[in-house]
Amino acid sequence: MLRRDNAQSWEVQEKGIAHYKTHEIVGADMARDILTRLKLPVKLIDTVEDIIKKHMVLYRDVTDKKFNKLLSEMGYDNLWRLIEHSNADNGSKNNEVVNTENDLHERLKRAVEKQMQVTVNDLAINGKDLIELGFTGTEIGQIKRDLLDKYLSEEIQNNKEEMLEYVKEKYKK
Repeated sequence: MLRRDNAQSWEVQEKGIAHYKTHEIVGADMARDILTRLKLPVKLIDTVEDIIKKHMVLYRDVTDKKFNKLLSEMGYDNLWRLIEHSNADNGSKNNEVVNTENDLHERLKRAVEKQMQVTVNDLAINGKDLIELGFTGTEIGQIKRDLLDKYLSEEIQNNKEEMLEYVKEKYKK
């Protein structure tokens, strides 16, 4: 857990329940400082920081769209690590953790089988296709991010014709 819990300044509510607000941000910053002083590789430092920052995300109900977006952002290995980190963090506090962990691992396996580990560069259409439709510059990036979001939420398929049709309808150029 890399001393992440050192960042927990706690606050007690009326009911006597302690809460550790924003500890994930403070913990991620502390981890970055420690790992930087240890002169570890930047990629490793970035990965550890990202996992610590996002570890609270999995405590809430995670929609398929959010889960697929996390997979796209983090990749399979790092999302697996995030699930493991969150499980270890929450394991001492909650009896539902094992079920949640198993569900998250199963969802990750299903998402990979459905090829949901995609970035904007993996979409069926590219910048040239959008230029041919008359789009330029930042519009292209925004449209590709929109298409990725629609794909990850399973509203459209990663299919060139379907994506071009969606772009023509939504952006009407």
